Amino acid sequence: MAVTNAAALDGLDEFHFEPAQFDALLEQNGTPAELRLATRCSCWEARSGQPDPACAQCYPFGYLYEAPDATKVHGPSRRGMLKLIEAGIAQLGDAMFTFKPGIVPSHGTRLVLPRSRVRESDTLTKGKEDTIRWSRVLAVEAGHYTRRVPPSGSPYVTETVPLVLDGPSPDITITDRRVTWNNAAIPDGTRYVLRILTNTEFCVWDLQDRHEGGNEQPYRALGKRLDFLLHERDGKAARI
Repeated sequence: MAVTNAAALDGLDEFHFEPAQFDALLEQNGTPAELRLATRCSCWEARSGQPDPACAQCYPFGYLYEAPDATKVHGPSRRGMLKLIEAGIAQLGDAMFTFKPGIVPSHGTRLVLPRSRVRESDTLTKGKEDTIRWSRVLAVEAGHYTRRVPPSGSPYVTETVPLVLDGPSPDITITDRRVTWNNAAIPDGTRYVLRILTNTEFCVWDLQDRHEGGNEQPYRALGKRLDFLLHERDGKAARI
């Protein structure tokens, strides 16, 4: 029987990791990203585990966000998970990201990928929810609102009306992410949908605390696509 040389295993006693080398690799080959660290809003109710739905500061996330910080990450590494739904099988928008040593993103932290563009729809309410919830709006390509015909009484039908976005008399004006209404004939409380071109955005869901041999390692996080948190999936709205 061969005898193992104990001296040959000495190099395995401690894991050698150089954060500066890992940072250099990310700077050279990583994915550009903007990180907005999250803290829970003061309206968060511990008993229900939910924010106040009437809070104007944090709706609908329950978190407040710091200014974006440019960085580079390893990822997105797609998570190969499928989910059965009534219409068939859909791939969820989950991905893994690895951050530089020392960056510890909290639950709910938002991660924007400026090199990735997607089209999304945001459902808002005039006079109550007039801020687009993606971090960056590159273009507003279309929009519509719904109204009852007739406005009161029964029977009635719901009518979809396109929003006028261009020309001398647009229904709305958008500055950054804020929607300003120019058409006063549309009453407050009207539900409307905007189709926007934006950057792909994830929220940190689960964070892996990584230590080895007493040394802090890069943190790795599961991110969920922002639209998963805003819109219903399989009859249920996800909450952070």
